[in-house]
Amino acid sequence: MILKPPFNPTWRYQPETTNYLQDITDTGQTISVRSLQHVDKFVRDCKEAGVWSKLLEVLPFAGNHLDAAVIKIKYVTSYAATAVNFVAADYTEATGLLGNGSTKYLNLLTAPNVLGTTNLGFATYNREATTGAGAKYALGVSTGSDLFLVGATVANSNTAAYAGLGVSAGSGTSYSAGFYYAERQSVTDLKLYQNNTQIASSAVDVTGLAAPAINFFAFARNNSGGGAISHLDTRLSFIAVCQALSATERAALYAHVVTLQTNLGRAI
Repeated sequence: MILKPPFNPTWRYQPETTNYLQDITDTGQTISVRSLQHVDKFVRDCKEAGVWSKLLEVLPFAGNHLDAAVIKIKYVTSYAATAVNFVAADYTEATGLLGNGSTKYLNLLTAPNVLGTTNLGFATYNREATTGAGAKYALGVSTGSDLFLVGATVANSNTAAYAGLGVSAGSGTSYSAGFYYAERQSVTDLKLYQNNTQIASSAVDVTGLAAPAINFFAFARNNSGGGAISHLDTRLSFIAVCQALSATERAALYAHVVTLQTNLGRAI
């Protein structure tokens, strides 16, 4: 009998995952093999669902250090977000990144003008409920009346998304933990979802909306390029900026984000 050597399969990463690992390594940081495989599964799942091509910026908050956590798996211009005032202790892979409600934010180094005005979406995974009476945004930029935001105008009683000319889709519920996805399909179609359930919408016409060339901030909103305001004081563990999704694609993205969070040990 001829004995065959044992079969040791080699994990074949998607090209984006290989580049992601290299970007993390270039920062001098690390990510475990298992966590990298979880991120790779997310990429594969999104590709199989037809979602990946519509995602423009994806920040999975993975790796063993803050410098690794701000590396994107997909991006338009910069492979890393810029962490402002965050320190290493604000992040663990098992919990995500914690804001402080006053000074800390991420500059994503990409702006709404990469999306246009009527085919856009943005998503966050909030690991904790946000409390207090102030405005707190997980993701946002504003210039004049052109607002692109997801978060809360009053955190303990409201959850809202903005995508143009001061028009919001707002829910009269507190800004709790969960997966939030806001999208504008047309000048009269703005919707906000929590855990793939629609919680708010607006049919107000925003013809004339301009998408600003000012960078998105996370954990705050970029106030006309003049600085960060309306800071978030809770944890995020996923951010995406994308084209608007179909119902099937939206459901798939939600499922795959939840799977990623579960695999990384931080689902809610």
